[in-house]
Amino acid sequence: MFSNLYGYAQHQYKTETFGVQKEYTHRGKTYQVGRLLLKDFKYGSLTLRVIEKDTIRDIPAPMDEYPDLEMSRSDLIQLHGHPFFFVIDRYRVYLVDLENEKISARIQPGLGVEYGDDSISGTVSGFQFFDGDNYLLGIAVSYGVFCFNISDLDEPKELSRYTGHYGDRGQPYFFLEQNADGSYNGMVSRSDTMKKSDYVSNFYTGTQQATYLFRDAHLMPPSGTYINPVNDETPKSFVLFYEKGTNGKKIPWVVDLKKGIVIKGEAAKHFLDKHQQP
Repeated sequence: MFSNLYGYAQHQYKTETFGVQKEYTHRGKTYQVGRLLLKDFKYGSLTLRVIEKDTIRDIPAPMDEYPDLEMSRSDLIQLHGHPFFFVIDRYRVYLVDLENEKISARIQPGLGVEYGDDSISGTVSGFQFFDGDNYLLGIAVSYGVFCFNISDLDEPKELSRYTGHYGDRGQPYFFLEQNADGSYNGMVSRSDTMKKSDYVSNFYTGTQQATYLFRDAHLMPPSGTYINPVNDETPKSFVLFYEKGTNGKKIPWVVDLKKGIVIKGEAAKHFLDKHQQP
């Protein structure tokens, strides 16, 4: 049974009022996601409530949850073949694993990046799960396209990103991830410019399918200090790597940020001859 319950639930063994955002019943258990309304008329943390027969268990979100949670939507989705609640807040999202009865750490793009003070900055949309539901792609107002590795719900990791423009104009975004063995994955996506918000100017609400440019590649990472493109008013048009070849030979790899492609070897050398070094 599926239902939307934008109301309040009480139980004879609970004195608090629980604001239910979404509910799902399966195999004798009812799962609710919401927040407790406390005695001082303030809300508690995001909570998964599990009701089975005459028992209630409340599972709160991790302690680092921000107190100003603004749940705009909660969806029931399937990841890894079992149900999750996908809780969408203004600045961040949470994944609530119903089978394992746990809530992810907050998934917030651009931690450390200050959004504007207007009412829409930070709004997130355009979500896409890919590669076995281990990655989450999305878009945030005033930030652009972002990508997280969500294989570990206790520690979701935002991937470093590169793009050739300041601000989201529908251009490619390149995402870089280092694996445990030191190798790198590189993937690319962009906003779907055919899907525009009806309420927010210059905000796209969809993303194109993410694709890998390379996987498990043994590369020397880009030199210099990484700058998030939202803070870089003069972004570069490409990203330069070097493959670790034999006898100490370095083979250039170039990610062309205008086209969203990777160029290797001699073709990369020709590309670099035509472009200023970063």
